[in-house]
Amino acid sequence: MGFVKYWLDVKSGLSLKDKQVFYIDDNESIEKIEIIDNDNRWEVIFYIKNITDDKEAIEITKEIMGNLQNVFSFHYNAVFGDLDLHSFCIKEQIQYILGGFVKLRSSIVVKDGVVKQIQQSLNDKDLTNKLNYNVYHKLYRESRKSDDPVSRFMFLYSILADLINGSQSKIDKYIKKVEPEVKLIKSTNPRYPDRFETEYTWLRNQVGHTNSESDFLKIRTEIKSKEDSFSSIVKKAIG
Repeated sequence: MGFVKYWLDVKSGLSLKDKQVFYIDDNESIEKIEIIDNDNRWEVIFYIKNITDDKEAIEITKEIMGNLQNVFSFHYNAVFGDLDLHSFCIKEQIQYILGGFVKLRSSIVVKDGVVKQIQQSLNDKDLTNKLNYNVYHKLYRESRKSDDPVSRFMFLYSILADLINGSQSKIDKYIKKVEPEVKLIKSTNPRYPDRFETEYTWLRNQVGHTNSESDFLKIRTEIKSKEDSFSSIVKKAIG
């Protein structure tokens, strides 16, 4: 049995307990997938069967690696950077491409049921196809890659605006439907002195329409505290 090993730039996501093993149903090429977290460092190993060609093994594992990243991102907002091939052994000699691991910059400790959920999602072809080909899921993952919370938030808001395809009042109507208890804040726009906006739209407008009274540090802190809840709203809109 051969193997293909990758290491992955993980900006945020899951801190796995020990070694986790995943299986792909009805796959004649992949025996199993191991993800090893050693002091918050990941390596991902595909165990190969029935393949003798290096390029074929790498092509197949890269596709599944993409699915793996997508389902972690979909379920747990994991953020991934570059994917690099570490080493492989399909015939007899091990080929080393890169050495070492990439350390997690931040993490959420794995919870019970995570492995089962990821396992089910990897074998859900409808879900993996949706995550691979739906443009909004792709945009959502791209929005998560920025290191700046304000940039991430504004990217997410633009995705929601495109999905709703309407004015900010329509966007707020959708937000209130998903989150009925959302905080409402009086608009600072002089054209709409009596209008109340959801806190998400208000924050978006504080960034988009700054003035001499804007406290950007405070706005940035508030955006960071609301990022997870707003991400969930956008994900629900994407479906």
